[in-house]
Amino acid sequence: MENKNINRGEDFFLSDWLEDKISDKELQKKVTEEEYIAYQKLKKGIEVYSELNSSLENSFKEIQKKISKKKVSKTKVVNMKWAISIAASLVIVFGLYFAFENSDQTIATAIAEKKSTELLDGSEVMLNSKSSLSYNAKEWDHNRLVHLNGEAFFKVSKGKTFTVATDIGKVEVLGTQFNVNVTDDFFEVTCFEGSVKVKVNGSGFILKSGESIRRINGNKVEKLNTLNIDPTWMHGESSFKSVPLKYVIRNLEKQYAITFISKDIDTSLIFTGSFSHSDLNKALTTVFSALDITFKTNGNDVIVLSHRK
Repeated sequence: MENKNINRGEDFFLSDWLEDKISDKELQKKVTEEEYIAYQKLKKGIEVYSELNSSLENSFKEIQKKISKKKVSKTKVVNMKWAISIAASLVIVFGLYFAFENSDQTIATAIAEKKSTELLDGSEVMLNSKSSLSYNAKEWDHNRLVHLNGEAFFKVSKGKTFTVATDIGKVEVLGTQFNVNVTDDFFEVTCFEGSVKVKVNGSGFILKSGESIRRINGNKVEKLNTLNIDPTWMHGESSFKSVPLKYVIRNLEKQYAITFISKDIDTSLIFTGSFSHSDLNKALTTVFSALDITFKTNGNDVIVLSHRK
C-alpha cells in the first residue's frame, strides 16, 4: 500500500484511518492532541451509530452518505473542520435520540423555592420547597402516575385514575384538589375538593373535602379536619397541628436554608401553630418561644437550640 503522509498543518486522509489502515498510535504521533481527540470522538460516534435503534435509521442515512462521499476516494482529503462538524452532528443527533427515548420527566425545587407546573393532561401541581415530582410522559395517556418526594398541592383534571405514589403511601383520584406531604417518616394527605382515596400501612381511606389523614414516625394513622380552602404554605406560611418539633425544625431548614443543632433539646415536644416564610427571626421566635427554647446563630447559617434555664 502506498504510504500517505499525515502532517500537522496539512489535510489528512481520514478515510484510511477510519478503515483502520492507519493506526491510532501512528495518527497520534502526527497530529496535535486536540486534533486526535476530535478524530476519536468522530470514530466513536460512527461506532455508536451502528448500534442505535432502527427507528433512527433514516435520520442517520444522510450523515452516512456524507461520510461515504468523503471516503469514496483514497486521494480525497478531509480537513479538520469537516471532521469536527461531522462529530458535532453525531453528538446532536445522539442527544436528541436519548432525550426522546428517556421519557421520564422530573420537576424539583431547591431550598426556599416553590414551583408551579402543568402536567400533560392539564393538571396543575405546586411543589413546596425541597421537593421533587417525576412521571413517565410516554405512558401518561394510559397511566397518570406521579412519584412524589416532599410536598405538593394538586389540581387534577378529570379523567382516568390519577395516582400519587410515595415511599409511605399512595393517593388515587379521578379529578380533585388535594395536598400530599411525605418527608422521611412523615406522611399527610389533605383533601380540599371532591374526594381522594388513600392507601397507607395496608389500609384504605376515603377523604372528603376538609378531611385529612397522617401517619408520623410509623405510628397509627390519624384523621384530622381543616377549614382551609388550600394549603397555607402556598401563601408563605407553614402550619402545624399537634406535630412533634423535629418535623417543624425540618420544615424551617427547607424554607430558610439553615441548619439546626438540636441535640440539647427534646425534639419530641408537640407544636401547634405556624411560622412565616419571609422573616427568619420572626419564624424562630414564633416556634421556639412557645416551647421555652432559646436559639442563637453559630455562624454559617447554623442555629444552636437549648432549653431556657
